[in-house]
Amino acid sequence: MTISGEEVQRYLDDGMLIVEDLFTRSELQPVLDAIEGIVDETAERLYAAGRITEKHADKGLYTRMTALENDYPGAALLVHLRGVMEPAIADLWSGDKLLGIVEQFMGPDIAGYPVWNLHPKTPHPKGMLNPHTQTPVGNFMSTPWHQDSAFYTEDGTENPFTIAAWIPLIDMNLENGPLQ
Repeated sequence: MTISGEEVQRYLDDGMLIVEDLFTRSELQPVLDAIEGIVDETAERLYAAGRITEKHADKGLYTRMTALENDYPGAALLVHLRGVMEPAIADLWSGDKLLGIVEQFMGPDIAGYPVWNLHPKTPHPKGMLNPHTQTPVGNFMSTPWHQDSAFYTEDGTENPFTIAAWIPLIDMNLENGPLQ
Protein backbone atom coordinates (compact mmCIF):
# COMPACT_ATOMS: atom_id res chain seq x y z
CA MET A 1 0.00 0.00 0.00
CA THR A 2 1.29 3.41 -0.87
CA ILE A 3 0.01 6.90 -0.26
CA SER A 4 0.57 9.94 -2.44
CA GLY A 5 3.37 12.44 -2.03
CA GLU A 6 0.69 14.97 -1.10
CA GLU A 7 -0.50 12.70 1.73
CA VAL A 8 3.07 12.25 2.96
CA GLN A 9 3.49 16.02 3.05
CA ARG A 10 0.14 16.46 4.81
CA TYR A 11 1.34 14.08 7.53
CA LEU A 12 4.62 15.97 7.85
CA ASP A 13 2.81 19.33 7.99
CA ASP A 14 -0.12 18.35 10.23
CA GLY A 15 1.38 15.52 12.30
CA MET A 16 -1.47 13.21 11.33
CA LEU A 17 -3.04 11.63 8.29
CA ILE A 18 -6.41 9.98 7.84
CA VAL A 19 -6.34 7.03 5.43
CA GLU A 20 -9.96 6.05 4.98
CA ASP A 21 -11.01 2.50 4.19
CA LEU A 22 -7.46 1.13 4.39
CA PHE A 23 -8.74 -2.27 5.51
CA THR A 24 -11.75 -4.16 4.21
CA ARG A 25 -14.30 -5.68 6.55
CA SER A 26 -12.99 -9.16 5.69
CA GLU A 27 -9.44 -8.08 6.62
CA LEU A 28 -10.68 -6.73 9.94
CA GLN A 29 -12.93 -9.74 10.74
CA PRO A 30 -10.15 -11.85 12.35
CA VAL A 31 -9.33 -8.88 14.58
CA LEU A 32 -12.99 -8.45 15.52
CA ASP A 33 -13.20 -12.18 16.28
CA ALA A 34 -10.11 -11.94 18.52
CA ILE A 35 -11.60 -8.96 20.34
CA GLU A 36 -14.85 -10.88 20.85
CA GLY A 37 -12.74 -13.58 22.49
CA ILE A 38 -11.08 -11.01 24.76
CA VAL A 39 -14.47 -9.56 25.73
CA ASP A 40 -15.80 -13.07 26.37
CA GLU A 41 -12.77 -13.87 28.56
CA THR A 42 -13.32 -10.63 30.49
CA ALA A 43 -17.02 -11.42 31.01
CA GLU A 44 -16.15 -14.92 32.23
CA ARG A 45 -13.58 -13.54 34.71
CA LEU A 46 -15.98 -10.90 36.04
CA TYR A 47 -18.79 -13.45 36.34
CA ALA A 48 -16.56 -16.00 38.11
CA ALA A 49 -15.42 -13.30 40.53
CA GLY A 50 -19.03 -12.37 41.32
CA ARG A 51 -18.62 -8.86 39.89
CA ILE A 52 -21.43 -9.27 37.35
CA THR A 53 -24.56 -11.42 37.33
CA GLU A 54 -25.07 -11.45 33.55
CA LYS A 55 -22.39 -12.20 30.91
CA HIS A 56 -24.46 -10.65 28.09
CA ALA A 57 -23.41 -13.48 25.75
CA ASP A 58 -26.51 -12.79 23.62
CA LYS A 59 -25.20 -9.37 22.57
CA GLY A 60 -22.88 -8.43 19.72
CA LEU A 61 -19.37 -7.14 20.26
CA TYR A 62 -20.18 -3.45 20.46
CA THR A 63 -23.28 -3.71 22.62
CA ARG A 64 -21.79 -6.42 24.84
CA MET A 65 -18.82 -4.31 25.92
CA THR A 66 -21.18 -1.45 26.71
CA ALA A 67 -23.46 -3.74 28.77
CA LEU A 68 -20.48 -5.14 30.68
CA GLU A 69 -19.21 -1.62 31.36
CA ASN A 70 -22.64 -0.60 32.63
CA ASP A 71 -22.76 -3.62 34.98
CA TYR A 72 -19.17 -3.27 36.13
CA PRO A 73 -17.65 0.16 35.58
CA GLY A 74 -14.08 -0.53 34.56
CA ALA A 75 -14.77 -3.64 32.45
CA ALA A 76 -13.47 -1.75 29.40
CA LEU A 77 -10.34 -0.84 31.34
CA LEU A 78 -9.77 -4.52 32.13
CA VAL A 79 -9.82 -5.23 28.39
CA HIS A 80 -7.42 -2.33 27.80
CA LEU A 81 -4.98 -3.51 30.47
CA ARG A 82 -4.98 -7.16 29.36
CA GLY A 83 -1.76 -6.57 27.43
CA VAL A 84 -1.72 -9.70 25.28
CA MET A 85 -1.57 -9.15 21.53
CA GLU A 86 -3.65 -11.79 19.81
CA PRO A 87 -2.16 -13.21 16.57
CA ALA A 88 -4.87 -11.62 14.39
CA ILE A 89 -4.04 -8.20 15.82
CA ALA A 90 -0.31 -8.82 15.33
CA ASP A 91 -0.99 -9.83 11.72
CA LEU A 92 -2.84 -6.58 11.06
CA TRP A 93 -0.15 -4.55 12.82
CA SER A 94 2.66 -6.14 10.83
CA GLY A 95 0.82 -6.54 7.52
CA ASP A 96 1.85 -5.13 4.18
CA LYS A 97 -0.83 -2.41 4.05
CA LEU A 98 0.15 -0.70 7.28
CA LEU A 99 3.88 -1.29 6.91
CA GLY A 100 3.78 -0.12 3.29
CA ILE A 101 2.58 3.27 4.46
CA VAL A 102 5.05 3.41 7.36
CA GLU A 103 7.91 2.55 4.98
CA GLN A 104 7.17 5.70 3.01
CA PHE A 105 8.18 7.69 6.08
CA MET A 106 10.75 5.45 7.73
CA GLY A 107 12.28 3.43 4.92
CA PRO A 108 12.42 -0.37 4.98
CA ASP A 109 14.28 -0.66 8.29
CA ILE A 110 11.34 -0.43 10.72
CA ALA A 111 11.42 -1.29 14.40
CA GLY A 112 8.02 -1.83 15.96
CA TYR A 113 7.69 -0.62 19.52
CA PRO A 114 6.33 -3.55 21.53
CA VAL A 115 3.61 -1.55 23.27
CA TRP A 116 0.14 -1.56 21.83
CA ASN A 117 -3.29 -0.82 23.23
CA LEU A 118 -6.82 -1.94 22.63
CA HIS A 119 -9.04 0.95 23.73
CA PRO A 120 -12.67 -0.16 24.04
CA LYS A 121 -14.70 3.02 24.02
CA THR A 122 -18.17 2.69 25.50
CA PRO A 123 -20.83 5.40 25.70
CA HIS A 124 -20.49 7.39 28.89
CA PRO A 125 -18.05 5.11 30.74
CA LYS A 126 -18.20 5.46 34.49
CA GLY A 127 -14.61 4.46 35.19
CA MET A 128 -13.25 1.72 37.38
CA LEU A 129 -14.70 1.02 40.80
CA ASN A 130 -12.54 1.41 43.87
CA PRO A 131 -12.50 -2.18 45.21
CA HIS A 132 -12.83 -0.99 48.81
CA THR A 133 -15.61 1.58 48.47
CA GLN A 134 -17.24 0.43 45.18
CA THR A 135 -17.30 4.08 44.01
CA PRO A 136 -16.13 5.19 40.54
CA VAL A 137 -12.48 6.24 40.38
CA GLY A 138 -12.71 8.12 37.07
CA ASN A 139 -13.27 7.92 33.34
CA PHE A 140 -10.35 5.81 32.14
CA MET A 141 -11.49 5.43 28.56
CA SER A 142 -11.02 9.05 27.58
CA THR A 143 -7.49 8.85 26.25
CA PRO A 144 -5.52 12.07 25.95
CA TRP A 145 -3.34 12.69 22.91
CA HIS A 146 0.24 11.75 23.60
CA GLN A 147 3.57 11.52 21.88
CA ASP A 148 5.16 8.11 22.19
CA SER A 149 8.63 9.53 21.60
CA ALA A 150 8.50 11.11 25.08
CA PHE A 151 8.94 7.60 26.49
CA TYR A 152 12.27 6.99 24.77
CA THR A 153 15.03 7.71 27.27
CA GLU A 154 17.96 5.67 25.95
CA ASP A 155 21.04 7.46 24.63
CA GLY A 156 20.70 8.03 20.92
CA THR A 157 16.91 8.34 21.01
CA GLU A 158 16.76 12.07 21.63
CA ASN A 159 14.84 12.79 18.43
CA PRO A 160 13.27 9.57 17.22
CA PHE A 161 10.78 9.77 14.38
CA THR A 162 7.84 7.68 15.48
CA ILE A 163 4.54 6.85 13.87
CA ALA A 164 1.46 5.66 15.74
CA ALA A 165 -1.49 4.08 13.96
CA TRP A 166 -5.03 4.34 15.29
CA ILE A 167 -7.38 1.85 13.65
CA PRO A 168 -11.00 2.40 14.69
CA LEU A 169 -13.12 -0.71 14.26
CA ILE A 170 -16.37 1.20 13.71
CA ASP A 171 -17.27 4.06 11.41
CA MET A 172 -16.27 7.29 13.12
CA ASN A 173 -18.30 10.47 13.49
CA LEU A 174 -18.31 13.40 15.89
CA GLU A 175 -20.70 11.65 18.27
CA ASN A 176 -18.76 8.43 18.86
CA GLY A 177 -15.34 9.64 19.86
CA PRO A 178 -12.90 10.37 17.03
CA LEU A 179 -9.43 11.70 17.62
CA GLN A 180 -9.43 15.45 18.08
